[in-house]
Amino acid sequence: MRRIFLLLSLSMLLSCGTVVIPEYVDIIGTYSGTVSSVLGLEQSVTINLNDDHSAEMIMGYSNCNEVTIETGTWLTGEDGFIDVIFNKTMDIPMYPEERFVFELKGNSLYGVEYDEVLYGTDGFVLNRI
Repeated sequence: MRRIFLLLSLSMLLSCGTVVIPEYVDIIGTYSGTVSSVLGLEQSVTINLNDDHSAEMIMGYSNCNEVTIETGTWLTGEDGFIDVIFNKTMDIPMYPEERFVFELKGNSLYGVEYDEVLYGTDGFVLNRI
């Protein structure tokens, strides 16, 4: 009986729109920081991880007013890491896709896997804002 009630409750929630699974609640948010680039310039990076598992990354160099916006999706793996895959830049499909793997520690995302050629080897840390 309890199982039927849980299934009915889940069905009702799903019919109401997006359901946020509790384990994801702590991940959803906006994270920002400054990382190095291959050119030796600092770039500001902001990543939005949304409750519908969409992701957006906004990047800009410290000496330039222009920004680049990449969009994609995110999910958590069984290992607890957060996989983010960006497949569009400025609404144009990207090939190859850009992939990041983050670990959430407190209010910060720590880059575990990312393109060190593009973002340097000093680390990739973004703090929740």
